[in-house]
Amino acid sequence: KQLSIKTIIFITQLMYPGLASRVFSTFRCREFPGVLAVLASDFSVECHTGRHALFEALSVLFMVLYVFGMPFGAFLSLWYHRKHLNDPASPRHDMVKFMFGALFEQFEPAFWWFGK
Repeated sequence: KQLSIKTIIFITQLMYPGLASRVFSTFRCREFPGVLAVLASDFSVECHTGRHALFEALSVLFMVLYVFGMPFGAFLSLWYHRKHLNDPASPRHDMVKFMFGALFEQFEPAFWWFGK
């Protein structure tokens, strides 16, 4: 279970920048004088109409779920396990450190959100 969680965290962090960029690129439109706004990555797509409007709505959904949701989920996981993160005497310290070490080892215990 711990290895699975660690692998999922690694894959999520690896994919995060590319997917976040894709989500935000849906809103990147260019306006040309005398022409409607077009998508910057594909000038054949007219912005804010038809199929592009549907993709904008889906992008907002994925922005909430992925772009903001994944960091918030990591924060909640660390918050939930905060008692075991920096306490070597805790019986779950080694397990939590193995699962979430990549997310918290850079932080100092003095920071309130991950401290004891």
